[in-house]
Amino acid sequence: MSDGFDHQDWKEVKFSGAKSSTNENKMIKKQKGGLDSKTRLENSIDYDEEGSMAQKKVTMDFRIALQKARLAKKMSQADLAKRCCIPAKRVNEYESGKAVPNQNEINKLRKVLGVNLSNKK
Repeated sequence: MSDGFDHQDWKEVKFSGAKSSTNENKMIKKQKGGLDSKTRLENSIDYDEEGSMAQKKVTMDFRIALQKARLAKKMSQADLAKRCCIPAKRVNEYESGKAVPNQNEINKLRKVLGVNLSNKK
């Protein structure tokens, strides 16, 4: 008996929960201004002249300038983070030298604090 759909190739499709793909998660995080841990790690690795990997570091001058500028504006780390749309933990990591800001985040900090911040040696 033919029901009129013999010409179509029907394959069973199963859905298991409402999980989004990893690309969607990365895109959402990027839109929110955050990076996943793998991307942050890749951004913090530098290569020297011989091609070997070396951990990028925040210069002491940058750390002190960031902290002095923040305190001069009478802002807490949380206040600065909120105004720059970055997590408060990351501001703490920048000031303590545990994380290296990318150029986009340096520009956000620079605009909010009104000072020239540079992580160059």
